[in-house]
Amino acid sequence: MSLSLLLGVVALSIAMFCLGLFFKVYKQSKSAEASTHIQSDLISELTREVDQLREEIHEVRSGNFGINKRVKDLMQEIAALQSAQQFLAEQDPQSRFYNKAAKLINEGASLSDIIQECDMPKAEAELLFNLHRDKS
Repeated sequence: MSLSLLLGVVALSIAMFCLGLFFKVYKQSKSAEASTHIQSDLISELTREVDQLREEIHEVRSGNFGINKRVKDLMQEIAALQSAQQFLAEQDPQSRFYNKAAKLINEGASLSDIIQECDMPKAEAELLFNLHRDKS
């Protein structure tokens, strides 16, 4: 009887060990399942955020393209206006001499050079010389 009692105790011990091992594995399985579910939720949320950011980047790029086009158009308009302004300045004979005198003064010409090159009276040349010499 003692052998059967001993075998019964060993069998019960083995059964308890197996049952404990089963619960431990079951608990780890549930923990891993919960962790997998949390990670899946996080991945879904991150995917939504990435999609939203992609859409925002697309909107910024589209706006940037429009702004670049508008700036390019404005630069062309400015260039055309500058050309027209220069053309008009060159058409007025009186202003042509004044512009030429201002350019010569800015380049460092002397008062006598201005009088000769622009064929203007000394008083006008002095006035222009004093005005433009102070600017540069």
